[in-house]
Amino acid sequence: EDSYLVREGTRLLVDTQDDLELVASVGSLDALLAAVDEHEPDVVLTDLLLAGDEDGIVVARELTRNEPSPCVILMSGLPMPEIEERAAGQPVCGIQAKPLRLRRIREAIDQALANARNGD
Repeated sequence: EDSYLVREGTRLLVDTQDDLELVASVGSLDALLAAVDEHEPDVVLTDLLLAGDEDGIVVARELTRNEPSPCVILMSGLPMPEIEERAAGQPVCGIQAKPLRLRRIREAIDQALANARNGD
């Protein structure tokens, strides 16, 4: 997430969950890729629209090139139909419309983890 306020808010939401471990909260594509290499997370939350020319779809494609790959959940302030259209056929485990809500983020993470355990 390139927006500091959204990134920190999301970090605080996830950090309140005792059974989840937040391993990194970053603001750029390069930092995200480095954090994934270092921590090998099960799930990555990323904005659909990132600063510069990159976007969450590029992130998802890059992260799913190697195994094991994390489940990628896209977040966006765009209208849900537009997010769904952009994400269709892409290697993402879920999408979340902003403003983010803890219950919805938690459900998306739980679903992504369940899919990973089932090999989906």
